[in-house]
Amino acid sequence: MEKKRRFLNTPAGTKPFFLEESLFRSEIVKLLSNYFSRWGFIPITPPIIDYYDIYENLFSEELSKGSIKFVDRNGDIVLLRNDIALFCAKIVASRLSSNNNILRYFYSDTIIRGENNNLPEEYYQIGCELVGEEFSYQEIELITILMESKKELGIKDCILHIGDISFYNKILKDIDETYYLDILEAIRNRDRSSLKKIVDSLKLDENIKKDCILASNFIGTFDQLLNLPLSNIGKEALSNLINIGTIIMKIYNNDEIIFDLSESPKLKYYNGIIFKLYSKESGNIVASGGRYDLVYKKLGMNKKSVGFSYYLQQLEKILDFDNFIKEKNIEKIKIGDINGENPFIKAINDIKNGKNIEILY
Repeated sequence: MEKKRRFLNTPAGTKPFFLEESLFRSEIVKLLSNYFSRWGFIPITPPIIDYYDIYENLFSEELSKGSIKFVDRNGDIVLLRNDIALFCAKIVASRLSSNNNILRYFYSDTIIRGENNNLPEEYYQIGCELVGEEFSYQEIELITILMESKKELGIKDCILHIGDISFYNKILKDIDETYYLDILEAIRNRDRSSLKKIVDSLKLDENIKKDCILASNFIGTFDQLLNLPLSNIGKEALSNLINIGTIIMKIYNNDEIIFDLSESPKLKYYNGIIFKLYSKESGNIVASGGRYDLVYKKLGMNKKSVGFSYYLQQLEKILDFDNFIKEKNIEKIKIGDINGENPFIKAINDIKNGKNIEILY
């Protein structure tokens, strides 16, 4: 009975797809892959298994607990892929020469990690990354690709939140890392009471304390961001986000983008702009990304990097299958007596001529 149960089910956390579900996902991946290619991005395929110690210092405690690790035949600790951006970065770092060339690549594959109660689950991501020596407007490029790709998908009910973790890096640069991470966690959890207790316990300039509390509560338009009453130190720390916002808001409007200084990533490798695409209806995150130079620093390279990923499970919830999958004209070919005209030759010729066929028996 137990063997039959295992045959009829898959392990907890796995997400198999069948027929129409698989077709739906395949069409989404195809559309996005083609779109990223048109922007000059090339595909990359990271390994499914890699050495754990390479990434250990880049994982949050939560991500490490939710990862599947085991010892291989050589006695090394390895893990199943739990973050495509990290696994891709290692490939790039091991092969990329130290020149000024910009590398643009995209990926589409599964990851396995614990998101809820640290229980490992299978997720599918598709995204793109940009790596280079010096950055000018590369963050603008990636935000633009995300915003325009959602239009290609026909998404209308989403809004992009843009924040900047470097703001907190700069104003809190003199405090111990443990306190800094506690502050970021309180901001991420919208735990204003804990945040105030931590900030008040530290020997910080009163203006810095006020800037931290004020920023952690800010979600608003770009004009409201410009008028945020920060100290001179706070305004200087916010200048990177202001520069990006000045350019991006000439392309998009307040219905599409808002600025959110309460955005604080769970992953420790982000060091600059961060952004998340939210579904207005469900509130779920459909895509997320940001600047993560710290990954390459940990891998021993002086590279800048920015990227984003779509979460396919959330994306599929807001896309309409019937509208997304275009019904194709299919020529049905009946296989009867093949002693006369060979129907398989007709099938071959129809395929060569760009037709869609279905063989009937």
